[in-house]
Parts: sequence; C-alpha cells; structure tokens
Amino acid sequence: MEPVKLPLKVLQGEPERIHAEELRESSFVVAKELSDFLASTLGPRSLQKMLVEDEGRNFIISSDGKTIMQRFDLMQFKAKHPVAILFRELSKTQDYDAGDGTTTTVVLAGELLNEARKLVGVGLHPNIIADGYKMAVDKALEILEELAFEATDEILYKVARTAIDTKYLEVAEELSRVVVEAVKIISDGGKKEANPEDVHIARKSGKEAASTTLFRGIIVEKSFLHEDMPKRVENVRVAVIDAPLTVKPEEGMFASHYLYSTRVKSLEDMLLQAEYEREILREKVERIRGAGADVIISRRLIDKRLGRMLLKIGMVAIHAVPTGQILERIAKAVNARIVTNVSEISENDLGYAEWVEEVKFPDKSTFVFIKGTNPKSVTIFLRGGAQHTLSDFARAVNDGLYAVAKALNKKVLPGGGAVEVELALRLRKFAMSDATKRQLAILAFADALEAIPKILARNSGRDPLSVLLELRKEHANGNVNYGYDARAREIRDVVEVGILESLRLKEMVIKGAYEAALIVLRSDDILYGNVLQERIEEERKKRSHSRVKK
Repeated sequence: MEPVKLPLKVLQGEPERIHAEELRESSFVVAKELSDFLASTLGPRSLQKMLVEDEGRNFIISSDGKTIMQRFDLMQFKAKHPVAILFRELSKTQDYDAGDGTTTTVVLAGELLNEARKLVGVGLHPNIIADGYKMAVDKALEILEELAFEATDEILYKVARTAIDTKYLEVAEELSRVVVEAVKIISDGGKKEANPEDVHIARKSGKEAASTTLFRGIIVEKSFLHEDMPKRVENVRVAVIDAPLTVKPEEGMFASHYLYSTRVKSLEDMLLQAEYEREILREKVERIRGAGADVIISRRLIDKRLGRMLLKIGMVAIHAVPTGQILERIAKAVNARIVTNVSEISENDLGYAEWVEEVKFPDKSTFVFIKGTNPKSVTIFLRGGAQHTLSDFARAVNDGLYAVAKALNKKVLPGGGAVEVELALRLRKFAMSDATKRQLAILAFADALEAIPKILARNSGRDPLSVLLELRKEHANGNVNYGYDARAREIRDVVEVGILESLRLKEMVIKGAYEAALIVLRSDDILYGNVLQERIEEERKKRSHSRVKK
C-alpha cells in the first residue's frame, strides 16, 4: 500500500517553495553574481566600491571584502536569497577567525559553485561533486604544507606589505614596518602568540598617511574629567575601573527611577542629603587614593562632584571609556587589573604609566595619551585625509596585523596566485588517480583555484588568459614560486620580490570556500513560510471582532 502524500500546505500554511533544479540554479546564479561583484576588489590594483545608504545621506568607499559584504544591500538578490546571506556570514566568519582573506574566500566559493553548475548541467549528482571537492581540499592542504617555509623578521614585513598593498599601495612600506613592530611588542618579541586585538587603532585626520606612528601605550579620544586638571602627569600609578563612581547605583535610563530617588521636604533635608552624597563620594576617593592611585580611568561615568574632589588632591581622571575592549587594552598597556568593586581595590590592582597627557588639536578634538612601561597593548595612531579614506586605511592596517600575527613563528607561502596555479597543476595530476566521476569534480576544483591569478591580472589591466597560460608554463617547468606581481604587472618569482601570504590564512580561505559551496550543493529545497505572521493577523482580527461586539 502506497503511503498517503499530504500536500505541503497542510503542514506549513501556504509557503513559497523553490525545489531541486530551480533552487540550485538560483543558488549558482546568486553565488556567481556575488563573486563577480567582489572580484574587482581583489589585489593591489583593485577597484573600490561606493555604497550609498539612507537615500544618499551616508556612503562608504571601500575595497575591503568584509565591509562591502556587511553593508551591501542583499535585497536585490532574490529578496534576501539564502546564498547571499550565507556568503555574508562566510565573510564574517573569515574576518573573525583570520582577520583577512574575506574577498578571496567569497570569490573562491563563487567559482567553486560556478564550476559545480557546469557539472550538474551534464548530469553529475551534487553529492559526487561534494565528494570530489572534499578529496581536492584534503590534497590541497597536503600540498600547501609542502610549499610552505619558515617566516623570518624580514618575511613578516613582506607578509604585512602583501596584505596592506591590496588597499594602500602608496604607503604600504611605512605601514608594514609599523604593523610588524606592533605585533612583535604584543607577542613579547615573538615568544608567545600575538593577539591582534591587543593593538588599538586610533585615527586623526589632518596629515598624510605616512605620518602614522606606533605608540607604546593607548591613545583614546577623550579629555580629563575636569578642565583644570593638569594636562600632563608623570610616573603615575593607574587605577583601571569598571564600576560606578557615582552616588546612585545605576546611571542612564534608571537614574531618576523612584527607587533611587530621595524626596526632601525642606531645605535642611536637601542640605543633609547633599552632605550624605558627598560623604559617599569622599569614601570612594579615599579608597582609591589609599591604594596608591594617581590616575583613575573608568569605563563608567564619574560624578562631577568627585571630579572636583580629585582636583583638590592632585589626581586626574578619565571617564566613559568608549568600550570594554578599549578598557582592557588600557589595562594591558599599564599592566593593571580591571577593578569591578571599588571597596576591594588594592595596590596590587594598580598599573604604572610613564606619563599621561591630554593633547588638544587645532580642530578642538582632544586625545589622551597613556604611555605604559613594557606594555602588553599598543596603539597605531593613523593619520590621513578624509574620514572615508581613514576608515579604509584602518581596515588595511587591521588586515596587516592579522596577516603578521598568523605568520609569526609559523610558515608562509608565495602569493600573487603562485600557490593557486601550483595547486591546480598538482590537483590535475592527482585527479588521474581516481577512475570515478569524482575525477571531474577534482578537475573543477583546480579550475576554480586558477580564477584567483586571472582576477589579479584582469584588475591590473593585463589579459587574464595570457597571464594564466604563462604561469602554467613556468610551474610546469618547476618554478613553483612564480606568480603575478600586480604592482609591476609582471610574472616573476614572487618570493624574491616579497609577495607572501600566511599558510594558516590560505588554509582557512580554502576550507571556508569549500564549506560554503558544500552547504549549497547539498540543499534541495527552500521554504519561505509566513506562519507566524498569519497567526499575528488572526489574533488581531479576533481582538477587533471582540471590540465590535462590546
């Protein structure tokens, strides 16, 4: 007896459904469109995207893949097509894990799906393609390990320059040295893992980008709590606090709540209440001062009356530090512990700063410079022109920081598409060892990898096919380090000219692109349901009907 087949609407209302071939075709089209859209931003000769928002009131100009993917309007891709959202999340994950390579990952994922589209068109099952891709990824990771070599200090500089070159060619050399020095400091000279999050990036427009400097401490766009506080103090103990330094337990929207308010019936009551509050503040100051602190840096707001008390005893303070992450960086810069309960503060919680200084710029912006000794966190003080340029400038430096951190005490690879061409060459040989249909998928994976050097060539103004054929010839002759130098628009030994990438980063790019392609290949249905909305409408109608009856 055949099973009863229920129509889908019995289970799910009346959803929109995209099934099998239609789904895969739409997925392939969206993936390719996104890949092509980002492809022009790849490499040092790439173009930028101008993304206009809020009917022209706001816009950004960037060649950073992650920034573009997060701000790009996905509505034009089949009303938030799942593949467009998947690629957006892919760029997020790649940026979170590696800090760079978002554009390459999305482009490669799109190319893998484009090659898969051709194979599906000739009758190959998606699962066979997925299996072949898995074999290609495993083999590619083995080959990468063979091609990689150890990173020296000079190689780290070249890795930084390769990452920064993709956005800021003119000042890449100066920035690369700043980035490498920053990573060396936070890693204690390479003795431990470097966390790029320990490098704070402060920005100030008004000078050329080459004026960017590395500061062994933290720079925050704040001013001292009281305008009469000394503008510079030296050899000071610093208390880094994340606790209320006010009378009321809460600030913000609950500050005037009746639970935290006191009603007074006379002037005498008001004076008594004011004195009581001052006593609470005085006690907080005495506890902090008693621990030996000269400077207070607080994540929370500080009561203005406390500011006057600090002024009288010669202390300085900064409050409302923008984020908890910046507060952590300050603590690392001065080697302090973050205090969350002022009543328990001790001398062991304090850090030390050579000096703390408030600096006012001609445009009236104010920065506080906190110079630490043996800092575990440092600041790159970026200078540049327009704010839009400065923002993209910061993203370029961030890419360089992550690239160097991933290569520190690890292995690196030749860049400029050299790795992709060599992988494609070896994968084609490897494919011949498999007599099943998976061979076609392995060959398709190799073709997808070669899209990277072709895009680099096209973005720099060269003919992609001619460049690829010449690269194939060099690699067939054993020149594994030959890639495309987009700056010079020439094919050459990229290791000699310093175009290098982190092994770890390249592994993550290939894995990330494969995993995104795998999700799409193994999906055969999309259901767009409005069940929740329908229930809301029904409930609204019931309430309206009940009101009419009354």
